Amino acid sequence: MTTGTSEDKSIWCARLLTSRPEEVYRGLKDYGDQHKRDWPECNQALETALLQRDDPLIDLGLAQFANTTGVVSAVFKKGLAAPTPMRDTLYLDGLRIACLSNQVATNMLRRSFDPVEIIGEAEFRRVLAEAENEAHALFCNPNLDTSLLESLYRRTGHFADLSEVNWLRLIARSKNNPRLNDRRDSMSGPDLGHYRLHDAVYALLETAPTTEPWAEILYDLLYGLDPSLVARPERIDHVLTRWSAVENCDLADDRLERGNLAPLSFIQKFCCLIAALYGHKMLAPKEANQSRFRLWFGRKSGVESVMHSHGNDAVARAVRSAYYAKAQLTSRDFDYAIYHADWHVFDFAVLFNEDVYRNPTLRKLLEESGSFDEERYFQRCVQIHHGSPHFDPRPLSPELAFQFELWRGKQPFDQPRFTQMSDEIEKRLRRLHATADVILAIVSAATIWFGADRLAALWAKAGLEYWQAHLLAFAAMFIGVGVLARYVWRHSN
Repeated sequence: MTTGTSEDKSIWCARLLTSRPEEVYRGLKDYGDQHKRDWPECNQALETALLQRDDPLIDLGLAQFANTTGVVSAVFKKGLAAPTPMRDTLYLDGLRIACLSNQVATNMLRRSFDPVEIIGEAEFRRVLAEAENEAHALFCNPNLDTSLLESLYRRTGHFADLSEVNWLRLIARSKNNPRLNDRRDSMSGPDLGHYRLHDAVYALLETAPTTEPWAEILYDLLYGLDPSLVARPERIDHVLTRWSAVENCDLADDRLERGNLAPLSFIQKFCCLIAALYGHKMLAPKEANQSRFRLWFGRKSGVESVMHSHGNDAVARAVRSAYYAKAQLTSRDFDYAIYHADWHVFDFAVLFNEDVYRNPTLRKLLEESGSFDEERYFQRCVQIHHGSPHFDPRPLSPELAFQFELWRGKQPFDQPRFTQMSDEIEKRLRRLHATADVILAIVSAATIWFGADRLAALWAKAGLEYWQAHLLAFAAMFIGVGVLARYVWRHSN
């Protein structure tokens, strides 16, 4: 329904009511897409009239794109009927799945999908207990009410009586829900449901059974999260201790066996993952804010200091993982880690560090290392771009850029001319910046060498008072030292 006037809408509705099922399905798809974008007024009369045509293809379109919860509920009940030649078992299964994956029929107060309102309490419990495909469609619905996902992770409400096996099965189904990485803050306020949802995800680490199947499912759930959106707990040492005690957990993970990650056991990877996501406050302030100026006065790099200050068990490696994922790293940190035995931890955790992606020098070093998980790297680039549209998710390396386009399912293409021009302008600006830095550094060094007394004498001859000349001279000295220190800091990377 893309027309603007009420008459246009009436004509469109009339045409849809008399069209062939194929055309009606396409019209309903456009109708649903517009509702997802613009939230126009629901056309309940049209949906009800189309429902009364009782055509299998039209019913399928209503299941997917209808806005009225009553219509979707009626279509779902059709999916529970006995099979017929026109509506066999396969079609009926698809009809129910289409209803549960509907992203348009939302609760008008919360603007989210409430399955209990649509299919009823009894059917909802059947889906939780028995229906594998229907449960997958429901818990992957990005408009699913966040309070329902929160209850699932906390095992409360509808999920309080679930067996442990079914609880694990439903959590495994929910790990691919885009809502986990979609925080919908707006002018009307923050997305509190999303914040509570991630608090529940972290609470799951405190309450889930510490067994191999649970470790595997929770690993997959956490691995897909955007680190900038997760909860920020005050402490995680008890969670690390809890999961590091899991024994005989030697699960294969082909995705993470790339590069130099083989020395890490699965449970060590899991603890490193927990620390990389939630270790905001587990490091001492001096480790979390390692100063780059110290590198020029004979101090160790931040990575080197952390490596030498912790052991080599699962918890100790997790502490280092938190540092690599949260600290402000330098090129010296990369150089040290690449040639050190701890590279397998660094290689894993640094992919969670957003500062690395935003620093072209460090990002280039990471891409040149060639031993990281490319899929995770691409995923993080897209996640950062989703939160900051100005961030270019394409890798700097042409080879990785080619792989990135393949990974996104797009045909690789040459950079457009305007992009090449933009890159050339950026290079020239960097060269201009570097030249300006050198000139400022030379002027600052000359100012410091010239000395405050001689500067004061020059300004005194120009007619300034004694105290004014000395004040300006000392200010110039301080500015010179600051500019020179900035030059050293900028070029320490």
